[in-house]
Amino acid sequence: MAPIPKPVIRLEEKQPLTREQAKALLRAARSSLHPLRDEAIVLLLVDPGIRNTELLELKMKHIDLRARHCIVTGKGNKVRTVHFGMATGNALRLYLRSRSDADTDEEPAFVADKCGQAIRPLTRSGLRQLIGRLGKAAGITRACSPHVLRRTFAVSWLRNGGNIFSLQAMLGHSDLRMTQRYLSLRTRRYR
Repeated sequence: MAPIPKPVIRLEEKQPLTREQAKALLRAARSSLHPLRDEAIVLLLVDPGIRNTELLELKMKHIDLRARHCIVTGKGNKVRTVHFGMATGNALRLYLRSRSDADTDEEPAFVADKCGQAIRPLTRSGLRQLIGRLGKAAGITRACSPHVLRRTFAVSWLRNGGNIFSLQAMLGHSDLRMTQRYLSLRTRRYR
């Protein structure tokens, strides 16, 4: 084994969306088959930068539109409050009002297409496919996923003067090294 060179491990630097790409993605969501749901999803992923599993596990009772925050359960079952802006709050309000099928506060906030009369929660695969389709409709040529939207939030926060410690808390990272990966992306320009 001695003559075989050790593999070079490179940390892949994945790109966030540009401002124009994020706007195009939002326009694609607004003209999709489920515009209210899709706009609320895109804004909730990119505004407070929640994880895809946090979005999928969100129940109606976890969203407080008046205070503009929601309670999410992150990795390791850590519960945290995530705040969102006015545009996200308005999109959520419109979407939740359209949910005439929601009988209780225990209902999942985001549901998939109705299959007959059954209401099914949106799945991880369904969310990934949805964001991928919206990315293609927006003309984004590289892969577009829920985590790309989270990364876009993190880099935008740092570019706009936010500090890394606040970002760590907002993203729900227990280790600062996870958050520091976004620092190198802060000053780069992407296409």
